Amino acid sequence: MFGRLPGLLVLLIFVSRLAWCGSSDDSVVSELLKIGEVYEKSKCYKGAIGFYEKVLKKHPDTTLAPLIKFRIGNCFSELGEYDEALSIYREIEKEYPNSEYAPQACLKEGSILAELRRYDESLQVFEKFIKNYPNNEKLAYAFYMKARVLREKWLRSELKHILRVDMDMERKVIEAYKTYIKKFPQDEFVEQAFNDLEDTIYTCEDSMFAKSLISSELYGRLLCYIYRKLHRRL
Repeated sequence: MFGRLPGLLVLLIFVSRLAWCGSSDDSVVSELLKIGEVYEKSKCYKGAIGFYEKVLKKHPDTTLAPLIKFRIGNCFSELGEYDEALSIYREIEKEYPNSEYAPQACLKEGSILAELRRYDESLQVFEKFIKNYPNNEKLAYAFYMKARVLREKWLRSELKHILRVDMDMERKVIEAYKTYIKKFPQDEFVEQAFNDLEDTIYTCEDSMFAKSLISSELYGRLLCYIYRKLHRRL
């Protein structure tokens, strides 16, 4: 490990001197990002943020700006500074809507809002992703997260254990899972979706009402999933 350290230091010094010469060449910025990666891999996120901000200040016209800002947002997220992270992700979506990092930033924003239990805002973000990026490779994940956020909102309703649960909310949760499973039957989160759907049905105050919302084909698949799950436990 230590035998590699001198070579790494030489690389960092060389790249730093090369970059601070004032060139806006993306190849130079790309080399600089390797230093940022060292900070991140060392979990020195504040150092990484400071470094990336200096790169942007020195090279404001680089086409790699969306990537750099995305990394800054991720570092803020790792530090638990979610408001700062959300601000950066939204900035990417607004300033670089055609960048490959715009949809990634959108998903990050939705996930953080869900984690903060700001469910309505999170749902709006995932719905925005579904509308704006219909051909994105992460579309299935957006549909899945929309269903999960709806379910979390329903489960954490303050009135859930006091008054009868609003059946309209139950309907929205189940419909969201149905849509996801139907559109993406081979997706990696389908099994978890079936698990959530099963729990949702038997958590509903009126489970027969919940079952009535599911087609016979989907309900049959759900029963098969439950059978396989029970069989694995035996």
